[in-house]
Amino acid sequence: MFGALAAEAMVEEVRGAGCEVRGSATTGGRGGGDVEGRIAELQGLMWRDAGLLRDEGGLRRAQERLAAMHGSSFLPTGRREITRRALEARNLHTVAELMVQAALGREESRGAHCRKDFPGRADVGRHSVIEWGRLRFVES
Repeated sequence: MFGALAAEAMVEEVRGAGCEVRGSATTGGRGGGDVEGRIAELQGLMWRDAGLLRDEGGLRRAQERLAAMHGSSFLPTGRREITRRALEARNLHTVAELMVQAALGREESRGAHCRKDFPGRADVGRHSVIEWGRLRFVES
C-alpha cells in the first residue's frame, strides 16, 4: 500500500514539473522508444567491464563509457514524456556509476568483488561510502 502511495506521489511531482507520464506508476507502464536499447547497452557494458572478474583497465573503460552515456541522457527531451521505464533506466545508470567508482577505489578482493589486479584481501573490512561524488572507506 505504501509503495503505491509513494509511486503516485512521484507521478504528481513529475506532472507538476510540466512532464507527461505515460503508463501507470503502479502497474509499470512501459514505452520510451530506445530506452530498452540503452538499458541493454548498460547491462552489456557492466557485464564486460565491471562483471564478476574486474581490473582497473575494464573499470576505467566502464567509467568512461558511463560518463558518455550520462551525456546522452536516459530521459527523453522534446515533448518531455517520461515513462516509468525511463526513470528506471536513469536509476540503473546512477547505480552503475556508483558501483564502478567504488570498485575502482577498493584495491582488494572481498566477497563478490574480485579484482584480478588485486587478488589479496585486506586485514580489516571497510564499507564504501560515496557522498557528493567523493569515495571514502569506513572500517567495519
